Amino acid sequence: MNERGLVEVPENAVREEPIAFGLTAIQLGICALAVLMAALLNLLPVWEPLRVVLVVVGAGPIALAAALPIRGEPAYRWIVRAVRHRRGRRVWQATLVSVEDAKVPIPIVTGASEAGSLQAGDNDDASSQSAEGPGTDVPPAAGSPPEVVERAPMEQEVPRLRVLGRDETGSDPDPAASREELERPPAIPHVLAGLRVVGVLSFAGGVGKTTLAVEVATYVAARARYRTLDGDEQALRVLLLDASRTSPAAGLRLGLDADAVSRAMERRAWTEPGAVEAAITPTRWRVDVITVPPARFLEREGAAFGAVDAQAILDGATEDGYQLVVVDLGSVHEPGHRHLIDQASVLLGIVRPTIESLPDVPRLAEYVRALGMGRKLALVGAMTDDDAPIRAVLGEDRLPIAGVVPRSEAVALAGERGEPAWPLDPAFARALSPIAAAAWPLVGTRDGLRPARVGLVGAVRRALHVGGAAR
Repeated sequence: MNERGLVEVPENAVREEPIAFGLTAIQLGICALAVLMAALLNLLPVWEPLRVVLVVVGAGPIALAAALPIRGEPAYRWIVRAVRHRRGRRVWQATLVSVEDAKVPIPIVTGASEAGSLQAGDNDDASSQSAEGPGTDVPPAAGSPPEVVERAPMEQEVPRLRVLGRDETGSDPDPAASREELERPPAIPHVLAGLRVVGVLSFAGGVGKTTLAVEVATYVAARARYRTLDGDEQALRVLLLDASRTSPAAGLRLGLDADAVSRAMERRAWTEPGAVEAAITPTRWRVDVITVPPARFLEREGAAFGAVDAQAILDGATEDGYQLVVVDLGSVHEPGHRHLIDQASVLLGIVRPTIESLPDVPRLAEYVRALGMGRKLALVGAMTDDDAPIRAVLGEDRLPIAGVVPRSEAVALAGERGEPAWPLDPAFARALSPIAAAAWPLVGTRDGLRPARVGLVGAVRRALHVGGAAR
């Protein structure tokens, strides 16, 4: 509650309810504006075919902006966000990092014309420090003019630019900030409405579903940031839902002890108040875990995982403030799994280039399309460096391949330690980056990885590509 006695609600917490024809009040208002414009254009004293064209060209886009859905939201919201992003002020701030990480050498500034062109300020103070550390002054060379100073720190440090938001433009960088904080991409406003669900599935066993679910969840949790309306930078909250009813192992893969794993597998009535919150088990990797209890006899009465249970878990995750849920769907699907597939934004089908796993490609495509969710499916090649075998099996199926992850010894080592593998193997992390971007389009990259699109338009294009190309 603010000083005026009003409750401040974040933009993403406001959800308009449909009023008529499945449209909200704002959509109906925009449609009414389109009808009014069409009526005015129809009154023009021009040739009738030309008048029809003017009506279509003038009023048509307005009506489409109100009614056309893009990634579950009306088009006018994306237009408003694009305008805000376009008009927003973005500046750069220079910081100095070690020259050991630089790709090219940076010359020392010694010329009078170059030195005189630099403005006096904080940057001059920073550049006057010696390579041994801050606070050590570098004396000018003998016989040189007073304004010409040997900028020795440039031998050991190079400038790096990073984007600042509106609220940071007047602040100086923290000299004590770690290298990871300096290289972390700027926080991005959370523009994906509601809870985002990403499913990982395969009908073949041993292809790495749980491993990829754990790696993607921890990668996004470590990399993704968003900025609230108040300007506060927040870490993305990620929930890993282990719905593999035959062999749940996500908790063990993230280093939970035996007692925590045992408590996580207790049977629960998911629809009861507080059941979801009680089932959430935190880990030390910024990812929380929920395990659907295993059932050896799925057909037994009371043991089934129903759609009501799945929706209760998603509702509980939303209430607890999670933005992303990564689901290990396992190999055997019940009504609850199919409901999660229905609610998912992206489905990652895990395939290995083996004779046991490759036939899974058409089965996955047929299964997901039978559920009416074919646009969500993207394939991931596991334990391979080449996607050629997968493309050969695809044939005429136009399924996108989100990426391939190579075989890495770090995966087995990380599994024994109960930690993710991507921090241990840079090559594995680079291969995982596009797959994580498919799960969360606004995730950043570091350590030489290819930078993700940070702008709103790029994020929308990436989200539309992942959702629309998987037909």
